[in-house]
Formats: sequence, C-alpha cells, structure tokens
Amino acid sequence: MGYWDPPEYFDEAKFPEIDAETDTLIEHLVGAIKEEYKDKIAKESDAYQDLKASYDSLRRELTNKNSDLLAKDGLIETLNKELAKKKMEHPSFKFDIGETVFYVRAEYNSEKKAHCPRCNGKGYIELDAEKNNLPQDVTEPVKYLCPECKNCTGGFLYRGAKHFKEYSYYSYTVAQGTIAKICYQVKENGETQTTYYVKNSIMLHEANYVEEDLYDNRDDALKRAQVETKLSRIKAMTSVGITKAIGKDYAESGHCCSMYCTYERGRIRLN
Repeated sequence: MGYWDPPEYFDEAKFPEIDAETDTLIEHLVGAIKEEYKDKIAKESDAYQDLKASYDSLRRELTNKNSDLLAKDGLIETLNKELAKKKMEHPSFKFDIGETVFYVRAEYNSEKKAHCPRCNGKGYIELDAEKNNLPQDVTEPVKYLCPECKNCTGGFLYRGAKHFKEYSYYSYTVAQGTIAKICYQVKENGETQTTYYVKNSIMLHEANYVEEDLYDNRDDALKRAQVETKLSRIKAMTSVGITKAIGKDYAESGHCCSMYCTYERGRIRLN
C-alpha cells in the first residue's frame, strides 16, 4: 500500500452501516427542512390571503364611494339646472302693477313723549324749601340731578343713568298708494325677495315695501297700525323706566304717563 493510498478503514464497502445512517440522517434533515418551509409557506399564504381580502374590501369601498360621488355630482348638476330654470321663470306676485294697496306710515309728533316718572321729564328734582322742611336760610327751591335718568337724552345713557328722561313715540296711520314697480331678486342660496315700489299723491318719490308690509284692504292695514302704535308707546314707556310696579301710581296720579296709559288688573293698559 502506497503512501497516498487510503487506509483500509476508509473503505466504504467495509462500513455499510455508516452509509445507511448517513442516508437516514439526510432524509430526516430534508424532511425537517421541508416541514419548516411548508409551515412558512402556509403562514405566508395566510398573510397573503388576509392582505388580498383587505385589498378587495378597500377596493369595493372605493368603488362604492366613487359611485356615491358620481351620484352626488349628478344630483348637483340636476339641482343647478333646476335653479337656473327657476331663475328664468316668471314668478307670481301678490300685487300687480297699478293695483291699489294699503300700508302703515309713522307720524311723528314732538309732544308725544313718555317722561321719567321720578322727575316728570325735567332731568332734575326740585324741592320746595317750605314743604320739605329745609333750613330757614334756604328760601329758594333746591334742585338736584334726577338720580334715575341723570338728565339723559339722545340715543345712549351716560353717568350711570337707569333710563332716559324722555322718549318719543309714534302714531301709525294707514296710507294708500298704487304699485308702480316690482323688483324680484334671487340670491345665491336660492332665496327670493320681492320688493314693491309704491307711489301716491302725497309722496314725491316712490317708497319701497316688502310683501308683508302691504295689504289689499284698509281694515287689515288699520289693525297693523294699531299694533305698531302700541308697540311704539310700550318702547317709550320702558325707555323712561315706567314698569308694571310703578305704572299704577303714575297712571292714577295724573303724571305725564296717564295721558297714554291706565293701570288695570295689575298691568299697564294703553289708551
């Protein structure tokens, strides 16, 4: 046997059991590797199926939303067409050109005023020296600023005043005129408004009114005038501090407010 010749104990033929064990081991390893990758493949397959299901679900949802958007776009287009058609339609009006109408008009009278019940609209309180037991050296009436109205007039209160010393109110009467022009407006939001221009023999120019302020008969307009007159008086009374609590005293005492109100059953009644 030469140096390079394999030794006799390496002779495979002499050790057949080693070959069998080797083959068995190889088969076992191959089987284990197959099972491992089989499990991995199964898991990856499950994950893929989950992703695919999520993708399909999102795709269906997107399709449905696109369908909804298309439907809404169609609805918007339809509404725009209807709005454009509505703008072009000739509306029906309650009153016609040349028709006689009745409306309410305010009349101002400088004497129609409510006054502060504390100072009777003077803006100050005057004390008589003799009647109020003032010191003997005080012979002239003593005047001091009204603590309620503080002599306030105009459109705002100042100096801590509780109300105004006087406040004007209006009487409303019924006027008659004819429709000279009708203006019909359509706003961006689709709302409409009709304005009537009325003229009569007294006014030099046309006055505009909305439909709710015009009447086709005098009786309805008169009812509106009476309501507006009462509301104007109530506003004047509250602006000078006349309330339910003091209305009775001043209505019965003959002060300024008695000319336009009386006290009846615990509340102020307008004359």
